[in-house]
Amino acid sequence: MQRVNSAILHADMFVSDPNNVTQIELHIRLSVVAELELAPGSWNILNLRASHWRLYAVDRAGGWMDMADGAVTFLPQHVYIVPAGAAFNGGNDSTFLQSFIHFDVVGMPHFSALELFSKPTELSDSTELCARVRDICARRTMSQGIDLVTQVEAKGVVYESLARFLRDQPSDVHQRYWNIAASVEAVLPALRHVEHNLGSAIVNAHLASLCHMSEGHFMRLFRKCMKITPGQYAQERRVGLASQMLMFTNKSIDQIATECGFGNRYYLTRVFSRHAGIGPAAYRSTVRR
Repeated sequence: MQRVNSAILHADMFVSDPNNVTQIELHIRLSVVAELELAPGSWNILNLRASHWRLYAVDRAGGWMDMADGAVTFLPQHVYIVPAGAAFNGGNDSTFLQSFIHFDVVGMPHFSALELFSKPTELSDSTELCARVRDICARRTMSQGIDLVTQVEAKGVVYESLARFLRDQPSDVHQRYWNIAASVEAVLPALRHVEHNLGSAIVNAHLASLCHMSEGHFMRLFRKCMKITPGQYAQERRVGLASQMLMFTNKSIDQIATECGFGNRYYLTRVFSRHAGIGPAAYRSTVRR
């Protein structure tokens, strides 16, 4: 049996550091809300390093995630969060029902998530939260979609889970995050513009004007802050959006190429293959097994 519920949703929140150094708009993009009954050996995940965050809850033991520094075993009445970019292998030796939510934290630079949060984590005191995640994921079938109440509740449980995850991090991680946030504040208008215009041409001169800088100064500062160029950043975000659409929609690869700003499927295939290691069609086939 397989039941899948999906929606692409958006929400905004603002967070400020305790010293009021800077303020960051965190935009939560909820990609999928899903429930899958997995037969033994069917959750065969090898070296997955997804561009989105993942939230998991299960109805019984039987699945696990392996990382280089240890393993996390899925247990009922617990919630597990996997940061974007954290690599892991997955498997299961018995049947279990897996409830999961995929989401992006837009506004948190991708390189900062990789630097600060390196592995899946079991959330503390998550019995009640687990019940809510499982209830939300079981609400609707794919054909029926997700109603307004369930959408709001799904976003709420993501915010709460993310808050608990961050609360459990050491204090030095929080300070390192604010240091990174302060360093990218000057280019935030450009980051927001890229995120909301992935289907359009991204022009460096326009990004620079949004940040009230000359193009040359903007390019130097952006590379210093983000470790990559604006073009590379836009390409990473487009690949991330394309991967979500390949997983969670039935749109053709041509449609996805156009909506993600690649122009045609051939360019999408070339860029996507370079980032993901396989082409869009093979990726869609793999992640939907």
